[in-house]
Amino acid sequence: MQLRLFYSILGLLFSVLLLAKGESAHYQVAVRQMGHHILSDFGDINSRVMPVKQEGDLFILSFEKPFSFEPLRLVDRIEETVQQAKLSEYYQVVLINEATAEVVYSFEHSPDSLSNIIPCLGRDQPIAKYRLQIRFPDFQEEESAEIPFWLMAIFIVGPIALLLIYPRKKNTQTEAIPDDTIQLGAYAYSPAKALLSLKDQKQELTGKEGDLLLRLYQDLNQTVKREELLEAVWGDEGDYVGRTLDVFISRLRKKLEEDPSVKIVNIRGVGYKLIV
Repeated sequence: MQLRLFYSILGLLFSVLLLAKGESAHYQVAVRQMGHHILSDFGDINSRVMPVKQEGDLFILSFEKPFSFEPLRLVDRIEETVQQAKLSEYYQVVLINEATAEVVYSFEHSPDSLSNIIPCLGRDQPIAKYRLQIRFPDFQEEESAEIPFWLMAIFIVGPIALLLIYPRKKNTQTEAIPDDTIQLGAYAYSPAKALLSLKDQKQELTGKEGDLLLRLYQDLNQTVKREELLEAVWGDEGDYVGRTLDVFISRLRKKLEEDPSVKIVNIRGVGYKLIV
């Protein structure tokens, strides 16, 4: 309990510091979070995401090591981060191969989903050292605010005092399975954490992957129409293109392939059925 309070205070301090540094710092943190998700999707949880460089409304992110990316996953990850961080929904993304200086992939996102320009979603890119550049044309730097010294002292000294006064209890039990865990054959899925677990293996699902799996589970062993899946996952904005649903179904099948008793079956011309 005390440790949770400690982290909450740290999070509040972090938010205050971001406000003090203006919108620029907030955008830089969000862009760096995008880099973390990109490397995690590639399976790299060890190499560094380099500090973000800013040139006006352009944010530039480099990576320590080469990686590969799937365009559809990349688009989805960046969109999720932008929404969570409440950044401008009008942005332009460019991926550059640092060895050749060539633009290998780019897309543009607009609040008006019909104006989105998102090409070549199904073509995986080879392993290389890439540089991510994202421009927010609506970005405007705000004047930095100053934080009173006494407020900074409270936020810095307070958490340390809490740790000293309330020692952390030793955890003698294995972490309990969350109440919302869904059992899918040999798999366990936690919607709250977006984690799909099989024994000691854990896979993180994107927001849309998790929504899609949860919607199929709600009508387990029953056919769910394509229209219902699109409405549940993408809403009525229509911000999906072509065979996006089929691509996401394919990705879920791949993540569930270790247990042959769990299947997502295509009901031709109608929709899909999750069978356990």
